[in-house]
Amino acid sequence: RMVSCRDSVFEVRTHLKIYLSVPQVADEDADSEPGLLMPRAGESWQLYGHLLAIRNSGNPGEPDYRAILGRKNCWYRFFSDAYTEPGSGKVPYGTKISGDRHLSPAGIRSVVSAYWEGDDAEISLLKALCLGDRSDLSKNLKQAYSHAGAMHLLAVSGLHMGLIWWVLFQIFSWMTRITGKEIFRSATIILLLWVFAFVSGFSSSVSRSATMFTLFTTGRLMDQRMFALNGIFVSAFLLILIRPPGVLEVGFQLSYTAILGIVCFYPALRSRLKIQNRILRRVYEASLVSISAQLATAPLVIYYFHQIPVYSILSSLLAIPLLSVLISIFVISVPFTIAGILCAFFNTLLNKLAYLMNHLVDAIASIPGAVIGELSLSAISLSFWMALLFAAMIMLNQRSALPRYLILLLALASLCQATVTRYHRLHFSGMQISHFNKASMLTFREGARVDHYCWYR
Repeated sequence: RMVSCRDSVFEVRTHLKIYLSVPQVADEDADSEPGLLMPRAGESWQLYGHLLAIRNSGNPGEPDYRAILGRKNCWYRFFSDAYTEPGSGKVPYGTKISGDRHLSPAGIRSVVSAYWEGDDAEISLLKALCLGDRSDLSKNLKQAYSHAGAMHLLAVSGLHMGLIWWVLFQIFSWMTRITGKEIFRSATIILLLWVFAFVSGFSSSVSRSATMFTLFTTGRLMDQRMFALNGIFVSAFLLILIRPPGVLEVGFQLSYTAILGIVCFYPALRSRLKIQNRILRRVYEASLVSISAQLATAPLVIYYFHQIPVYSILSSLLAIPLLSVLISIFVISVPFTIAGILCAFFNTLLNKLAYLMNHLVDAIASIPGAVIGELSLSAISLSFWMALLFAAMIMLNQRSALPRYLILLLALASLCQATVTRYHRLHFSGMQISHFNKASMLTFREGARVDHYCWYR
């Protein structure tokens, strides 16, 4: 909120990646056990330290980390001082400016999560799935979900909001039966969806999902069946109108591309094969949804993350049913938790489901060949691939022959571009040297082999 440097004070509205060097003090919650003096969610603190601009390491082919954080309005790392110099006149570390943390979204999340007890891995997963707070997820847990192709489950998005909407729709069905009107149930559902969006901090994915389900519920209230693509484009337009830089966020691009893929590819793929058995049909349809989303987002995933998860379909088939049960139990448990009834019962259920989900994803991630890595895609190639996908979407939903000719033209242009790139690689020399941490730097002598640390063309 504010930066003080020498004799100048600047008011700012930005985010920082903060690294805290914290002293141990007596814990407020325990008389004898020492704890770390840490800011809690929703509190305002005054800290001293130094800022460093976020930069990329400069290695070829790596994600543009600075640009990714820049889209989130985060440009600096902040390293705090544990103690200030004597006589400097500064306020010591741990000075709290305000403590009204219960009124903020982070404070509400902290209060709700305080009712959960269990291992750190399960509690951190519950915070991510139910409250949209991924700050406590460990690096190993994130890596397991990434390798299993289930990373999208950790971010509250359309899937989570859809489950919450369905549970609320069932819970408040009594309103329609008593009053005979749908408006009371629809208004209550829309209000609770946006309350949840507020609690989760109005993240981009939650705002997108809340907007889409608001439009869907409003259309249902007016007895108007909304065309899926209309809802997608209207919600995207509203979000871009409110926050134009959001269109550059990776999550925004992946989210809407996945939705477009499901809406355009799924019906065409499902009509190719008719399955009579009900259980097999459900499995088949769930697999097609995952395939459609992965097919549409594959170019973006390769471009930004340079890898493709192999077992994402298996992860979706096994983890999404668990997620559905977990979200349903969470929504049902909220009023009981507020009233202080059956807290231990719901806590046990949620912990068991989180434990099962973590171990299931970890087992999938440990299968050999779970990730195809070291992939690369240039910006020009990405443009061609995305244009090909959009042309294929149009072709599957229209009978016009124009998209087919467009696909042939784009395929020809892509082949020409790949040929030119290949020619330059074969006929031009160059050398790329990667950056390493100080611990892994080696001193190369004259004549030493360096092929493991740089490559030649």
